[in-house]
Amino acid sequence: MQIIKKKNFTRIQLTDPSKKEINDLQKTYEFHELILEDLYERNHENKTDMYDDDTLYISLNFLKYTSDSKTYIVNPFQIIVWKWYVITIGRYVSTNIDLLVQRAKKWELDDQDEDTLFDVVYEVLNTMYDKTIKWIKKANQSILLLQEDFLHTKSLQDDYLSDLIIIKLNLLAILHTFRPQREILSELNKWLKRLLWANTHKEEEYALYIDDLDAKLDKIIHNAHKLVDTLSLLSDSYDTMMSIRTNKQVRILTIITAITWILTLVVGAYGMNVQLPFQESPAMFWVLMVVMWLITFLLLYFLKKK
Repeated sequence: MQIIKKKNFTRIQLTDPSKKEINDLQKTYEFHELILEDLYERNHENKTDMYDDDTLYISLNFLKYTSDSKTYIVNPFQIIVWKWYVITIGRYVSTNIDLLVQRAKKWELDDQDEDTLFDVVYEVLNTMYDKTIKWIKKANQSILLLQEDFLHTKSLQDDYLSDLIIIKLNLLAILHTFRPQREILSELNKWLKRLLWANTHKEEEYALYIDDLDAKLDKIIHNAHKLVDTLSLLSDSYDTMMSIRTNKQVRILTIITAITWILTLVVGAYGMNVQLPFQESPAMFWVLMVVMWLITFLLLYFLKKK
């Protein structure tokens, strides 16, 4: 638990807290019991609520990158805002959130007023959105490299398909995670006046901040959709290419089979333990070799023409 206390403001950050830590937190800051129940839950839905005591509760799902599997997992994140404190709770460690907490330590006393509440909420959402936009840009670069490999590499490796699948799974995870947050931003805009304690001129100013978050969310969803479509086309092209290569291999095997069964027939006939023409002739072996080579070339010429 990280706690930063200033004159008129307290900033708290917890990562994967135990039930005891959550209970102690509730006793200290006396937030609503319904919030307590939500914090007990391990699988959180995207939601936002404003309670009668003007406590704002926001629950959002972000993503955490796992280097082992190279995929994203859901990182539920909760924000509790009331008058002069903001509590943020995440399931997994987030370097970006820790940096925001460290920055809060440097705030001056004059920087703390009712606006600080929304500043923290905005910084958290803005940071996580910027982080996702950066990853989508990296994914776009990776897809461009995959396109280059597909167009210029004669032999496609198994890693190519694996990379396609991983990137597509990550993009689908982004879409599944961030699409529901449109409603959350709309709700946050509705609670903005109460969050800023009826500071009307600030309400209009911070409404622009929510518009900025909404624009970034649209950018995330739009770009992720576009890249998923691109990956689908690449995947279809890969399947088509592999089918063509498989057909070529089957054709070659068919040609080999068509040639060798005749040669096998000739060899098998002269391998039988019966009286055969010219079996006493020492030159018959070479005659058979010439005949088989002649058959091979004739069949190759015929199949090539076909």
